[in-house]
Amino acid sequence: MGRRPRGSGRNYTPEERQEIMIRFLKYYSKTGVMTYSADRAGTTVGTIKLWLEKFPKFAQKVEEMRERFVDDLEMVAIERAKEKSDTLMALLLKANRPEKYRENVKMDVKNQHTPIQLVFSRDEWGEGPLPNYVGGATDGDEQEPESDD
Repeated sequence: MGRRPRGSGRNYTPEERQEIMIRFLKYYSKTGVMTYSADRAGTTVGTIKLWLEKFPKFAQKVEEMRERFVDDLEMVAIERAKEKSDTLMALLLKANRPEKYRENVKMDVKNQHTPIQLVFSRDEWGEGPLPNYVGGATDGDEQEPESDD
C-alpha cells in the first residue's frame, strides 16, 4: 500500500487499519518519531492520534514501542559511554544511581530564624517615620528592644 495524501479523510477498512497500525509500530519502535513513522506507514499523524484515542490496545502498543525505542537508545548510550565518553558515563550513572552520583544539595531550613535587615536611606524611605525593625516600633516610639537577659 502506498502513502496516502495528508488529510485525505479516507476511511480504512479494518484490514487496512490493522496493516497500517503494524507498519506504524514497526517504524515507531525504531525511530520514536511519530511523523516519520506515520508517513512510512502510509497515513497521517492525525489519524494515528485518533486511533490512539479510539483503540486502547493500539495506544498500549505504541507506548510499548516507545519504551523499546528508548531502551535501544539507552543501550547505544551505554556502549558509547564504555568506549569513549566520560560525560555520557557520568550522565548514565546519575540517571541510574542518583543517590550516589547526582549532585545533591540539602538545605535544612527548619528552626533557622535568620533576621533580614532592610536598609533604606531617609531619601529612599520618604517623609513617614522610619520603622525600627529590631523592636517593631517606629522612629516616633521610644521603645527599646527586648533583651534576652
